[in-house]
Amino acid sequence: MRIALLEDDTELAKLIAGFLFSYPGRLPSRNHILDSVWGRGPGLNTRTVDTHVSRLRTKLGLSGEQGPALKAVYHYGYRLEMSPADAGSMDVA
Repeated sequence: MRIALLEDDTELAKLIAGFLFSYPGRLPSRNHILDSVWGRGPGLNTRTVDTHVSRLRTKLGLSGEQGPALKAVYHYGYRLEMSPADAGSMDVA
């Protein structure tokens, strides 16, 4: 499975996707994602992460119906779940 973000996707979307795909099966917190992608700054909160992750889930088809799933863990963060077959064939460009 190859997942490619299009040229018109923002650098921010690419950073978020790269971050999440580097932690398959793990559970990074929203704060960890926020700090790693944006850094801390005034006006940023974890809802910013939720909005961008939701858009990525839709754009990349990560609902889990067929293939990987990007799941929210209530009040904590996000987990990328995939089968061993998905993980072995995953290539994010």
